Amino acid sequence: MKSKIFLILVMLLSAVNLQGYGTQKQRLSRMDSLNRECNRAYRINNHKGLEKMLAQWEGMLLAADTAAGANRHNFLYAFANYHKLKGSYYFCVADDSLGAYEKALEHYRKSMEILNTDGGAMSLNQKCVLNTELAQIHYKFGNYRRALENLSSNADLYDRLFMQEEWKEASAYKALCLARLGEFDAALEIVGELGNESELLRTKGKIFSLAAEAGSGNSHLWKEAYACYKRYFDMQKDTLLHNFRHMTSSEREQYWLRKYQFLSDCYRLEDEIEGVSAGFLYDVALLSKNLLLQYSSSSNLSAKDSLGISWKQLQKHLAPGECAIEFIQYEKYNASQMGALLLKHKGTPVFVRIIGTQELTQHKLDGKVTVEQAIREDKSKYKNLLYSSDTLARMIWTSNFVAHLEGINKVYFSPDGIFHNLAIEYLLPPQLDCRAFRLSATREIVEDGATLEQGKAFVCGDIDFYTSSSDGRCGNNDTLAYRYLADKRVIFRTLHNSEAEVDSIAKFRGRRDDIIVKGKEATEGYIRENIGKFAVVHLATHGNYEGRLYPASSDLKAAAQDETLSKSVLILSGVQAKMADNVSSLEEYDGILSAREIGSMDLGGVQLFVASACQSALGEITAGGIYGLQRGLKSAGAGAMVLSLWSVDDAATAYFMSNFYRALESGESIHEAFWSARKSMDVKIKHKIKKYNAALMKNEWHHVEVAKYSLPCYKNAFVLIDTKN
Repeated sequence: MKSKIFLILVMLLSAVNLQGYGTQKQRLSRMDSLNRECNRAYRINNHKGLEKMLAQWEGMLLAADTAAGANRHNFLYAFANYHKLKGSYYFCVADDSLGAYEKALEHYRKSMEILNTDGGAMSLNQKCVLNTELAQIHYKFGNYRRALENLSSNADLYDRLFMQEEWKEASAYKALCLARLGEFDAALEIVGELGNESELLRTKGKIFSLAAEAGSGNSHLWKEAYACYKRYFDMQKDTLLHNFRHMTSSEREQYWLRKYQFLSDCYRLEDEIEGVSAGFLYDVALLSKNLLLQYSSSSNLSAKDSLGISWKQLQKHLAPGECAIEFIQYEKYNASQMGALLLKHKGTPVFVRIIGTQELTQHKLDGKVTVEQAIREDKSKYKNLLYSSDTLARMIWTSNFVAHLEGINKVYFSPDGIFHNLAIEYLLPPQLDCRAFRLSATREIVEDGATLEQGKAFVCGDIDFYTSSSDGRCGNNDTLAYRYLADKRVIFRTLHNSEAEVDSIAKFRGRRDDIIVKGKEATEGYIRENIGKFAVVHLATHGNYEGRLYPASSDLKAAAQDETLSKSVLILSGVQAKMADNVSSLEEYDGILSAREIGSMDLGGVQLFVASACQSALGEITAGGIYGLQRGLKSAGAGAMVLSLWSVDDAATAYFMSNFYRALESGESIHEAFWSARKSMDVKIKHKIKKYNAALMKNEWHHVEVAKYSLPCYKNAFVLIDTKN
């Protein structure tokens, strides 16, 4: 049967003789290159890039003449790899409404079938890789029994090949599948036979927590889980404190992304062990964010001290009436949950369970539009629905949550999960009479707060996106950021109100040492070379975020997103000319300033960074926080940030920013000035409207006073991050 399938395949493909792909040797070389590129895209969850490359690969396969005996095996191997990666694409899509599970299985089976054709061409290594991919997709969609079968097959193969480390990993994953199936004793027996390595402590802790969830009154199981997680955390923390200074930013990022599931696993403890687990979880949250946001040269603390901050040290910096909150998104009872860790001036941290993530995101605001849809889609009417919903506010700031905040007048909070892309500070219920401060991490309380001294400003706007200009050479251009935009064929149109915005800021500040940059002078090279010299940086331009809010991952596949910082960008002069060339290189600026490029700069002297641009606060959400401009800016050492959550009307933005800088110049702090600017959006202003005069049968202009920008789509677009004064 298999040989017949192969012959049919050969006949069909031999009948097709498409041109344009070169010789057989050239096609094979290109397919080998595509295989490497596709595997890289899969590892970083770049499903759009993977989809595009697979389309190229498919065209080459259709043009392939597999009848040529000498290369038949190579072409078969290319077919198999194509189907394996097509299955991996559906894993990345992670949306079963598209039938992702069944489609992934179909392609993995085709890959196995092809490799077994012609007398069993599949090597043991190929079989293990495919078994792992099948186990991942089964596990992700809850088919733990099938995942167990694939992993058991791998464990047997590795055992036969004396591949000890691979056998241990497959066996540990088997244990997780057994635990998911409720076979806890068998799972613990397997882990017990594997040794006492740190990663096995994490696996053992998860098995105990799953067992505790499955029963009732199993406090001893939660204590066992806590003991495993605590030992694992202490070992990992010691490793980090010892090696941190020698790790690059990318290495820190990759290290903690490999621990993605550990965070969610730990947070299962919630408040199960009274007086113990909440404090431990607060320390976990602090370390995870400190690792990714660390910028030691701008800190009064050493990198080691900053990484080692505990909730007890942080508590010493809280005054009476102040509360620090670390929001967390985690998995429990086989569903994603939202919770909060509260720390006050006195006492131990408290855990508050808020709501299931699914319940929150699928809540219908008007009977039709869900919260998730309103966040994702860039429509003003959806934003107005989102921030006008009393029900949504009560779902987040629950009665139990509010009760814990009684007597609090100042809240410092660090968001997680969906709260990164939802301005929950604008949904505070009226009974919470307090000021809210959004922080990248609550460890910012220990650092010197972002206060604006009388420094000079770099103000940029009215950018010419079309005129090509010579911008010199750089050697470290982010070519991936260019490719993301080029693939979308985005057109960036002139922002007509940004000139008025920039001019008003210059007028309110009135300082001779400020630099005002407009038109074609706002090049990427000039901005990258100069903004680190200024206390205030204001960029009025287009922003763009190209990515997903929720990366695909599971216990069996870590979230390895080393390229997501290339998806969040600010647009500078000459970009359209560069886009027309459709060529980007490491050596030349392209007018696209990515979060990754920002993260490599030194912005330690920047006290306030304002990105007056669309979607500048967005980024990819993981357990380590949000990847986007705000993480790039914090890695570069910037202080306070004003960023946007959605595409903003440029006239409303100019009005908001003018009032923000007017308040700053009057002596208000950054936080006070920001909230004053928000209040100014409610003020009625003179506005000219056209009305039809029936008596005269013509339109007439009338001057009226209206609160033109009072709607949430204008008023709530920007968020202020990392001020505490």
